[in-house]
Amino acid sequence: MQAFLAHIGFLRETFEPAYFQEYVVCVLLVNCFDKNNSTLQQNAFSVLCAEDSVRSAIDSQKLLDTIIPKACKEACKNADANVKVHALYFLSLCLTKMDKSYIAKNILPSLK
Repeated sequence: MQAFLAHIGFLRETFEPAYFQEYVVCVLLVNCFDKNNSTLQQNAFSVLCAEDSVRSAIDSQKLLDTIIPKACKEACKNADANVKVHALYFLSLCLTKMDKSYIAKNILPSLK
């Protein structure tokens, strides 16, 4: 998984947007978040934070339904402070794609 994360820009450029979103974002990244491995989780968030082209390739609905809930969970419950910080930073980069009610309901509780 780490090798694919390291080359996510290449994957985004190589595959069609729909394929990239379905398999790279919704499978690879979500699997990284679901693993109980702080290094893998931190690297996945680092990719999302550093790669605007990857973030912008994610459909807004997929972002709201899949990625952001995972980020909120890690920001609240992960034992590793580095993962928490990366998850919170990623959430801050996504604020412009959310309406105020979504932010109030889903993001602000993550800041406790």
